[in-house]
Amino acid sequence: MATVGGNLLQNTRCMYYDQSGMVLNGLERCRKRGGTVCLAVQGGKRCFSVYQGDMAPALIAFDARCVLEKKGSTRTVSLIELFAGDGVTPFAIGADELLTKIIIPKPAGIYSSAYRKLRLRGSVDYPLASAAAFVSVTDDRKVTTCRVVIGAAGAAPKVIDGASCEAGLEGIVQKAYDHAEGVDNLQMPGTYRRKMVSVLAKRAIKAAIDAMKEGM
Repeated sequence: MATVGGNLLQNTRCMYYDQSGMVLNGLERCRKRGGTVCLAVQGGKRCFSVYQGDMAPALIAFDARCVLEKKGSTRTVSLIELFAGDGVTPFAIGADELLTKIIIPKPAGIYSSAYRKLRLRGSVDYPLASAAAFVSVTDDRKVTTCRVVIGAAGAAPKVIDGASCEAGLEGIVQKAYDHAEGVDNLQMPGTYRRKMVSVLAKRAIKAAIDAMKEGM
């Protein structure tokens, strides 16, 4: 479980922060480093560093929960509640708490999921934009859940719920675009990454639907 926790609880990243000491010594101290400015967004009132984990969006799409333990107590929260949405302090977990378990509920009916991401290299690499989709239907093929979780689009994954995939696909994709932050603080321009969020959201939904149809 330490590996799972380590993958989920990755620190937020920013090209103005993820630098050698020599480079950082030449930069003004940003909010992530305890300063009062954002080097990525001039005049920014908060830290815009990005959460770039792969695992969290896929698990959140399944409405996963997690168990946090500390001496004398245990609490269970939805996985999305782990994220504070703050680039400086991205996780709502106590310094004395340990993530010990991930609980993935078994969905009702017929379901499928898919994950798509934009990255510089074809091998293991941080996503520059990502989308996880979860789709479920009843036995009579009525859509019960169509959920998209976008990643690398801010300090926390963001959940977009839709009532219907095939009828409202463009609406869900537009919401994904609207929720993504297009900040120039990673290896590709923020405007391009934001556009790719909507592309990846559509691809993930379609991949989940196609996989579900193949299994019916």
